[in-house]
Amino acid sequence: MDQYDLSTVVNKDEFQETVEFKQCPDVGRSLIAKRSLIPGEIILIEKPLLQYPLQPECRSSISRHFTKPLWKALNDLVKQEDGDDRSTNGEKGKLEEQEEQEEEDEYEDEYEDEYEEDDKDTASLSGSSSSSPFCPGVPAAMLAYLGLMNETQTSYDFFYYPEDKTHPTVKLVHRVAELAVEQLDAFRQVDPERMSQFVLKIYANAHTVAYESNRTITHKRKKERRRLSNRAQSQSFYASSPESHGPRQTQSRIALLSWGSKFAHACAPNMFLQYEPATNVMVYTVIRPVSAGELLTFSYLPEDDRSLGGLVCGTRVLRHQKLHQFKFFDCACNRCVDWDWARGVGCDACKEGPMYSKEANVWLCQRCAHGTTDDHVRFLQRESHVQQIVIAFAARMYGSEPVSADMIRMMEAYLGDLLCPEKGEEDEEEEEQVPVPSFHWTYGVIHALLAMYHLKLFPQSFGRGLAARLGMTPKGLQEATVYMDFLNNCIWAHGNHAAAFFAGWRILQIVIDVIVEGTQKKKFTTTAGSDSSDEELEEQFEVTPMPEDWVNHVQSILRIVDEWLPLIKEVFRLRRSTVVDEAIEKIQLLKERAQL
Repeated sequence: MDQYDLSTVVNKDEFQETVEFKQCPDVGRSLIAKRSLIPGEIILIEKPLLQYPLQPECRSSISRHFTKPLWKALNDLVKQEDGDDRSTNGEKGKLEEQEEQEEEDEYEDEYEDEYEEDDKDTASLSGSSSSSPFCPGVPAAMLAYLGLMNETQTSYDFFYYPEDKTHPTVKLVHRVAELAVEQLDAFRQVDPERMSQFVLKIYANAHTVAYESNRTITHKRKKERRRLSNRAQSQSFYASSPESHGPRQTQSRIALLSWGSKFAHACAPNMFLQYEPATNVMVYTVIRPVSAGELLTFSYLPEDDRSLGGLVCGTRVLRHQKLHQFKFFDCACNRCVDWDWARGVGCDACKEGPMYSKEANVWLCQRCAHGTTDDHVRFLQRESHVQQIVIAFAARMYGSEPVSADMIRMMEAYLGDLLCPEKGEEDEEEEEQVPVPSFHWTYGVIHALLAMYHLKLFPQSFGRGLAARLGMTPKGLQEATVYMDFLNNCIWAHGNHAAAFFAGWRILQIVIDVIVEGTQKKKFTTTAGSDSSDEELEEQFEVTPMPEDWVNHVQSILRIVDEWLPLIKEVFRLRRSTVVDEAIEKIQLLKERAQL
């Protein structure tokens, strides 16, 4: 490693003692382990060579060329070219797109809530209303390239980029670069070929990191102030943790790392990646035992629980589509050559299943060994629709935007029908729709959404008294148990430990809050003040056992968490995480309440 530039590496000595950089089969030049590694060991701490905002809102030191007109023009170019590419996919592609759009339009028309127009206005203002998956990625990279025009480009020769100009993404990037040089004054002096190479290097090598920003909003537009005021006064509720609201905003940044980009990808990686905004470093930590000579891997895909085609939400097919489109390779990691454990269906032969696929178009029942093909798996006819709707709900429920009262009122019925469709009289001539299989990832996530509804949103919206009378807490705990089982059996058990833990923590913290509040009663005692006539009320809490219909669900959840915690504690022993520390502390409180 001595012959390479390690100027961006913070832990140079440990990094050189731990890894080798060599040519590897299938993945090219990558980093491998020099020695055996255990969970919790830190492999690399690195500062980005380049970073810029994914969705710039104003000119700044890391987005010097941003203007709203230029940003809109770049987004329009990408949408135009991406739309042209989609229109050449053939009649079958057009029909599929039309059917998907009709499904989305039907959903949006029926359940459009009071905030949609405001959201459209904001999205239009920022240029993010595009349906293109290349917005804002390509425009942001092109703006970043303008900032490098007067700098040396040799630092970026170290990065791979795809040269296959028949690849749809490569074609799109080259065409957009040419159009920008032709049509936009800011790009007149730019070499479109070099800019295309830079954008493709970003897509192939860079990381997208999310962080909380304390930046105060200083909009002067009356419309923006009115929008914020209306939302503050409206009847709306937050499904996710309240700490994510208020002045803090989650923002995304693109970070290009010299050595972080040399780790190979795996859909069940042996490392976990953290971004630390305070020190502006990326930290790669071992999350499961690694043998000497083994490839060191992290995930190029999102590890969160709200991205379709990531490590938690989606199937192998969706992961492969995303990797091929944005990272230019076909994944053959251990998870991808195994059964697709997140995409199980029922078996028509034994009526139990589950059936999983390992190869394209081949399904096998794990119980009776019955085999079949895609054409005979009935749920696949509505799988795409179910996945799109589930992830749309998750994005709204898990995001920082409030959930409206209208959406809350329709949520349980809509998700219930999505889970198990009822055939109406008007649908008698249509084939009965297959319920979501309990072995499919959407089944688990739908139950997570319903758990958030029953445990948090319904009591917020309609009152705790009504929620208690309708038995919302036992329902929510049962649904939370289903989701935790899914994470444990389909995500954790097959190597994605960090992704499973953090996805589970989103629901688990709601469960803990409900249990803690439901097992304590307020008591007020009178204390004498300095004056005999001046008495004060002191608030105290009396802890009580939880209701019997909560116990089994809570114990099931705790059994899963007890399996997870030893490894999670080991992974974060050297570099602490406030989120993990808080989770461990609150889980201990849950255990104490469960033992009463």
